[in-house]
Amino acid sequence: MYRFLADESCPDPVADALERAGFDIVRSVETMRSASDDAVLAAAVAQGRIVIAQDRDFGELILRSGQPAVGYVLLRLKGRDWPRVAQRVIEAIQATNDLESSVLVINWTTARIRPLAD
Repeated sequence: MYRFLADESCPDPVADALERAGFDIVRSVETMRSASDDAVLAAAVAQGRIVIAQDRDFGELILRSGQPAVGYVLLRLKGRDWPRVAQRVIEAIQATNDLESSVLVINWTTARIRPLAD
């Protein structure tokens, strides 16, 4: 089962649902409130966790700047129907075979995955 570090931009209902689904999740808002994206990413790597966020800046750090990462899940789901959002996130994660060493972008119609290293 995957281990996640939820950035402050990850909605609480999504983090709650992941936890209820049995995923190991730590929330940066509880452990490192207001930390920079660099610090959150470094903590995720040190703990062996995949970052989950709505913040696209992690993609810049990982894909453009080449900072190390265990993995990254970018939530691109508009709306505040939290049960539906959470269900979509869980379904997309569970349908992904190898989330570690990958970037997963989840929206309402697709879940695109690409490896961190090409």
